[in-house]
Parts: sequence; structure tokens; C-alpha cells
Amino acid sequence: MPLRSLLSVLFALAPIALAQITGGSFTGVVTDASGLAVVDAKVDARNLSTNTITRTSTTEQGLYDFPLLPAGRYVLTVEKSGFQRATTGELQLNSGNRSRIDFALKLGEVSQSVEVISEIPLVNSTSQSLGTVIDSQKVRDLPLNGRTFTQLLVLQPGVSLSGGNANRGGVELNGSSGLGNNWLMDGVDMSFGENNGVGIGGVGGSGTVINSISIEALEEFKVTTNAFSAEYGRATGGVINLTTKSGTNQFHGTVLYFLRNDKLDANNFFSNRANLGKPPLRHNQYGANLGGPIRKDRLFFFYNFEGDRIRRGRTISGTVPTPLYLSLLKNPRMRDHLANMPRTFEPTANPWIGQHFRNDRQRVNEGTNIGRVDYILGNHRFSGRVNVNNQDVFNPQLREDVRQQFPLRQRNAMVSDFWVLSPRTSAEARFGFNRTSVVRGPDDGRQKPGPQAGYVSIGGLTGGSDLQDQLGTFTDVYTGVANLTHIRGSHTFKAGTEIRSTDSFRHQFGNPRNYYNTLQDAIEDRPFQVEMYFGNPRNGYAFGGFAAFVQDDWRVNRRLQLNLGLRYEYYEPFKGSIGLASRDPLGPRGKKGDPIWNPDRNNFGPRFGLVWDLFGSGKTIMRLGAGMTYIAPQPFFFYDAAWISERVPFAPQVAVIDIPASLQPVTFPFPVSFIQSVRDDPSLVPRGLQPGLLAPDPAHRDEYALQGNYSIQQQIGSSFAVQASYVLNRAVKLYSSRLINPINPATGRRDLGQDIGAAWLQEFGANMTYHALQLGANKRLSSGLNFDLYYTLSKGIQYNNADNSFVRDTVTQDFTWVAGSRGPKVTDVRHRMTAVYSYQIPTGSFARQGVLNSMFGGWTVQGIMGYRSGFPLNVVTGRDNVGNGRPDGQRPDAVPGQSPYLHSQDRLLVLNRAAFDFDTVRTQRRFGNLGYNTVVGPGAFTWDASVNKWFTVTEGHRINFRFEMFNWMNHTVLSNPVTNGSAANFGQITSVAVDPRNIQFGLKYLF
Repeated sequence: MPLRSLLSVLFALAPIALAQITGGSFTGVVTDASGLAVVDAKVDARNLSTNTITRTSTTEQGLYDFPLLPAGRYVLTVEKSGFQRATTGELQLNSGNRSRIDFALKLGEVSQSVEVISEIPLVNSTSQSLGTVIDSQKVRDLPLNGRTFTQLLVLQPGVSLSGGNANRGGVELNGSSGLGNNWLMDGVDMSFGENNGVGIGGVGGSGTVINSISIEALEEFKVTTNAFSAEYGRATGGVINLTTKSGTNQFHGTVLYFLRNDKLDANNFFSNRANLGKPPLRHNQYGANLGGPIRKDRLFFFYNFEGDRIRRGRTISGTVPTPLYLSLLKNPRMRDHLANMPRTFEPTANPWIGQHFRNDRQRVNEGTNIGRVDYILGNHRFSGRVNVNNQDVFNPQLREDVRQQFPLRQRNAMVSDFWVLSPRTSAEARFGFNRTSVVRGPDDGRQKPGPQAGYVSIGGLTGGSDLQDQLGTFTDVYTGVANLTHIRGSHTFKAGTEIRSTDSFRHQFGNPRNYYNTLQDAIEDRPFQVEMYFGNPRNGYAFGGFAAFVQDDWRVNRRLQLNLGLRYEYYEPFKGSIGLASRDPLGPRGKKGDPIWNPDRNNFGPRFGLVWDLFGSGKTIMRLGAGMTYIAPQPFFFYDAAWISERVPFAPQVAVIDIPASLQPVTFPFPVSFIQSVRDDPSLVPRGLQPGLLAPDPAHRDEYALQGNYSIQQQIGSSFAVQASYVLNRAVKLYSSRLINPINPATGRRDLGQDIGAAWLQEFGANMTYHALQLGANKRLSSGLNFDLYYTLSKGIQYNNADNSFVRDTVTQDFTWVAGSRGPKVTDVRHRMTAVYSYQIPTGSFARQGVLNSMFGGWTVQGIMGYRSGFPLNVVTGRDNVGNGRPDGQRPDAVPGQSPYLHSQDRLLVLNRAAFDFDTVRTQRRFGNLGYNTVVGPGAFTWDASVNKWFTVTEGHRINFRFEMFNWMNHTVLSNPVTNGSAANFGQITSVAVDPRNIQFGLKYLF
């Protein structure tokens, strides 16, 4: 959708629409001493930081509502003739929270004032959603390795860092894919663009974290994990909404410096084992921010800069060929190619393969800037914010002569207007722009993607050239949202729209790759497949989306509230904005501008919530929530469906039997000259070459999830609450791919004919089911202590490779029986516990003695503890047992009576090869009977801790010294073992999942 069209529609709808909440809200009922509703009472909410006053009045049922206030500190005041004025103490309003504050007025004069409440209740008595606010105190004080906000996400129940192949999105919420979340900054899109992740797994799933925003610029954020209201969509998991800091009536700022190096760090377990020294580390983070008034009570600004410089040693490990193996290779060019692999290694049980370890260095240079302005003009509250992130990452590879770089550029902007039309009606309009660009390539000064020499992929070896394909990816996302809120009687009505336009494209070139099943196949130079990267100089997709919703929060009576909503979402079919695209796997290619599937127009998502105050005390709350939510397709999965001509796809994987005699025999390297000639003139592709294809299903239906929860929450006293929840999340029509023309093992030919080749259908046929018991205990700060404790007992099942984040399926062993690969999700962690605590050490009698108080006062300790059980593992043979041309996912037989685990003195050898029969399935040319993900890897325990000391310089000026220890007990957390039966080190653990103890010093000056 063109930007001009988007803007015109947005502002036409501005008076009547909605979308993403970027602040919080107060609601409640005003009654007299007898419990009768007080009508037309005046209610004020005063922001203590900006002195801004927002006014409303009560309805005939005594209901008042402030639907959207900036997060911050507030005082509420209620006035009505004939009653004393009622005033609250200072209340902290968090983003995304809807806090209920009821007032019971006493007879008297308005000039008389009484304080009725000083704290917001700990229980949620207004919403059916499950979620948590990470407030500014946690963001500021907790020890965060790398100082990224994403580390705080996994502290919530039902949230886990994605494992296995799902790491592109980084965070899973209640079993949904890491790509199933809606990421928002100040209510507008902040995702990676080509997919719904934020680069937590790094650029394209590897590398360092993309730090979208400095935590010093982050006020707080809300994580909503289940049964969110109709205001939210575009997610099968949850919604993460970040709120940036604003200026206030007082000038305030921070100057900071954080330092880490290897001097006090512990050594890596495997470096110690290989007699290697500690990898060097120099990590410097520095920054400053300033906020304040441009015009008191009206115009405010905030600006933050943070720089990050990392020179970090990395322990590089992998399997490499031994001199004996190199001497056996019959193709001298392959021998010369593999001779570039590292030559130092530890022996393994297989004399052809060695295990290589070394320390190498990674470089990261990053700068993050954010600026924000807020302006109060009459009944309007205008906001504007710009965020700029520049990051350059230089990564070592297994080959010592290879380096790779990821220059990343992100730009994110937002403008908004919140307008109070009347005491009971308000509206909001918001516009966002999000741009992400990255170029991946060798660290040799060549940024423009271009062709490279071929390389090999051999079962049992870590890599051939160990260089990922060169690419440049660029995505622009425009978002327009608006809303209307009206309070009438006991109802709070909301309605709104969201419009989004995305244009995403890539430059991509790759290396022709020869694939070999086994080490012996490579000796004989017998590849089973060649990947031919003809390249797509520019391939992209453009698409738009529209959503509309209505929501009614109905206060049925003092104890019961119903939240009823309906959301409609429509996602335009992708259109090839550049280049050709597939639509029908057996039909002609589409041209530029053609949609690649049929539209799906029935995306109606009802939402339901019930909130019941069981005993009328406001302390025991039962909540029931359910809803259906949809998510848009993601361009990342469809770049490989591009074509450079009617007959030539950009990156086909071609089985050797589909290569004509004119190009036989297929040996290493596959002729780069042929690749380049076809790239320059696609008509030169020879007759008989069947490159296969990757095509979206024209009958595509959008992914959606059915979510539900049942919760009981109890507040105990004024500062403690507990909660128990049953959580359900079932996501269906998830992305999947299926080989519809495999090689028939009986005939050695393809069932649909050789003229098609390997045809993959992108059909969205996967699903996922997640059940969990989630327990929580929260203590608000009192007596110097606050903490959060969470436990999750969960089970996640996937069907048809729902965990996949690759374009082609890599785990389904038999496409004629997909159910045979149903099993636990890659991230199906049965048990997970987290604890977060902060304690202010009391000073006792020293508090009255200036010198002693400066020495012994102002000390706090904080910590984050976490435990999880192991991730499921898929044991595979690592070779094509049945002759269908696909070694991926083929599993062995399970041996009866044998435990899959070893309990030996060697803690690194954890899987028992005798429990898996790799030979019978090979000789009988059949699939194994071992189930998918039936083995479980090692668990993990981590504990990060910090000690803070606060010094008061003068009034309003403080210095904060921080001493932070990550994995301070230096507990070795091992990664998963090798599960490829063709590997010489099968069953062995070769790396750690968590770094050894790291120590960080920090210094802040605050005013």
C-alpha cells in the first residue's frame, strides 16, 4: 500500500479508531458511605512529573475512567458538592496496566480533604489478560549481562528464550514460535521487518543481539502473554510493548560507564580442558542522557545516547578432517579446499575426524540514539520520538582465514496525538515508521554481495567453507493506528483501526554447494545434491494489512466485570515488488505485482474476559479469559520462492538425478562458470536440468491461535500477592513446507515426473498445543525487600515441524506420514523457575551519623536466579537411509531395554549409542521407529547477582557504583550433545550454553 494512501486513510479514520496502548489507565467507582453511586463527581489525575491534570466525571453508575495516561506518578482527586474531597497518595501507573481505584466519599465540605488510598492493589481486578510489567526499578537495578532489556523477558512465567531452530525471534511466549510475537515501541512496530523477531538470536539467526534500544531510555515495558484484549493482534504468542522515557518539569540526566574485561572472569570449561587460556575480553559501554522542560508544564524533551565497544574472545569448536582423511580424498580439489580447515584438533573415536578448539576474537561496535518530545496543548497531548541504532559485528568462523561482518542499521520513529474530546470521550492517532537494513558478507572490505567459490557440506564435518551466503536485506514498515474511547453508564467502549504497509526485499548471492551424506561419499566424491545459487539481485514483497476492533468493558456490578471484544484482521497477499514469484507449484511463474496466494478474508477474532471479585474485598480475584488472534505471514520464508526467469529459481536445491548428462559427473567444485553464465543469461539453462521449486500454496490461510487462561489471584496484606493460572495456547495453520515430489525409493524416480524436480509446497499446515500451570508470588517493596517468584510446569507438542524457522522442512522424516514426526516442541521445557530479588541493606544507627552513613548506608543487593529442565533432542541418522534424496530428519530404531543416557565418569558423553540402531534402518532402507524429540538434554541453573552503592553528592545529585557478577557461582551449564548418528562425536557435548563467571563494574552519575 503506498505511503500516501496509508496516510490519507489514517487521518480520515483518526476520530474513530484504535490500536496499541502505550500508557496505563485508572478506573473505578465513586460511591457515598452507604454504597450508592455518586453521579457527576469530578475526578482529576495529576501527573507529578509534568504537573499535567487530566479530568473526567463519573457516570450514572458512579464509574470513572482515564483510558490512556502516560506511565508515571499520579495523584487522583475526587470532588462532589456535599462531600469531602477524596485524594490518593502517590500512585505509580505502569504502561499497559489498568488499575482500579474505588472511592467512598464522606459527607462534608469540599474544602475538607481526606486521603483514601496510598497504593495500587497488587491484584488485577480489571482484565482477563496474563502479563507482567517490568517497571523502571527492575530495568535500572537488576544485573543485566550486556545491558539489554530482552534478558528481563524470560523472568516471566511461560516465557523462554527460543532454542534449536527457533532462535530467529528469540523469545517464545506460552509455546508459540519466537516469530509469533507482536513487538512494539511506544505502540508502533519495532520488529526486524522481514520477520516478527527482534534479532535476539542475531542477524538472520546468528551473531550478537540487536540492541534496539538502550535500557537507559526505557521507562518500562509490558509483556502480555495470553488472552489479550481486542486492542491487540498480529500475534500467536504475546505482545511486548516498550515505553520510552519522557522529559519532566525538572531537568534530570545520567552519565554512565560500564566496564568488563577478562582479568576477573573465569575461563571457559572447554578452554580449560584444551589447555587454552581465557579468551580476551574488553567490553566498554558508555552513555549519557538528559531530559527536562522546554516550557514548564507544556513542552518536554528527552535524549539518550549509548555506545558499545566489544573486543571479545570466543571459543570456536567444530569437527575437522584429519591428515589421514585428507590423504584418502580422491578429488585433489576437495583435498585442497578442506585443507583450509583448522589443522589442530583433539583425537576422536573416528581417525578421520578431530575435534577442534581455539580462542578467537569477535568485534562489536554499536551506537544507539533516541530523542523524544512531548507537548501539552489544551486537550491535546502530542508526542514524537526517533530511535537510531547503528551496529557493526565482526564474527570469527571455524576456518581461521574467514571472518564475517554484519553491518546493521535500524531507524524507528513515532508521532502521536492523544485528544480529550469531553470528560467521557477521548481519541488517539499514532503513526510509526520502522526501517531495518543489514548486509552480511566477508570481513575483507567487500560489502556488496557477490558470487563466491563453491564449497562442500559433509555429514560428520562441521563445515566446508564455513561462510554463510552473502546478502543484503532491507525492510520498511509504516504503521498507522487510531482509537476512540467513550464511557457510558457501566460500560467503557473502545473502537479502532490499524493500518500497516510493509516493503521487504533482499540482495542475495550464495555459494554453489555439494552435499555428501557421509565421509565415505566425500572420499569418492559422490554428492547426492547440489545447491545452485543463481542469485536474486533484488527480490522482494510488498503487502499491507488492516485491522479493526470493538471492545466493551462492562462493569456488571461491584464484583463482576465482563470484557467483550471482537477484532478483524486482513493481510494482503504478498505481491512480488521486485522480480518473479511462484504461485502454483505446477503452473507458470507470476510476474511483478501478482499476488502469490489467494486472500484470506475471514479473520474474525472474538475476545472474552470475566473478572470476579469472589468475596467483595478486592483481595481475591478470579479471572477467565479466551480469545482468537491472527498473525501476518512473514517475508523471510518466501525469499527463496523467487525466480530469476520463467525456468530458473534463484536458489534451487537440485538432486544429482535431476542434473542432465551434459553436467555429469557431478564433482567438486560444481562449475562456478555455469552458475555465472545462467545468472547472466537464464536461457542458457540446459534441457534436462530440473532445478525444482519452492512455491506458496495458493489456498493459503493465515496463521491463528486460540488462547485461554483460568486464574486465581490473592493479595495478602498490603505488599504480597500470589497467583495460580492454567494456560492454554493452540496455534494452527503455522508455516510448514512439504516435498510434494520426492524420489520414490523403489524406482529411484520422482512420482510426479522428472521434469519438475524437487518441488516444495509452502502450505501452512503445522500446529502447536501448549498447556501449563503457572504459579507466581510477588512482594512489593516493604522493609527494604521486594521479590518475584515464578514456576511453570508445561507441555508443548508440535505437528508438521511447527518449530521450524527454515524455509524447507528439516525434521519430518516421511512426508507420506507427517504424524510420525509429531512430538515435543524444541522448547518444551517441562520445569522452569525464576526468582528476582532486591534488598536494601539497613543502616541502623549509622543513618544519623553523616560519615558512617556515607560509608555503610545506601547499599543494595539484587539478583536473578533461574532453573530449567532440559530441551528435547531429535536423534537422527545423518544420512539418507531410504533413498528419497533427503537425509534430514531420518531417525534410527530405538533399541529395547537400553537407556538413551550414559552415566559415566565422562560428563561430556551423555547419550548411549547402543540405545539407537543406526545400521538396521540403513541396510533395510527404511525409516526408524524412534519418535521425534524423545531424548532430553541437560538442564540449566544460573544465578546473577549485583551489589549497588549509592552516594549522595548534593541534593538531587547522586553517584551509583555497581559491582555485577553473571553466573557468579561459575556453574558450568552444558549445551546439548551431538545427535547426528553419522558424527564421530555422537552423544558428546562440545560447548557450554552459558558463559562462565563474568564480572562487570559500573558507575553512574545521576541528577
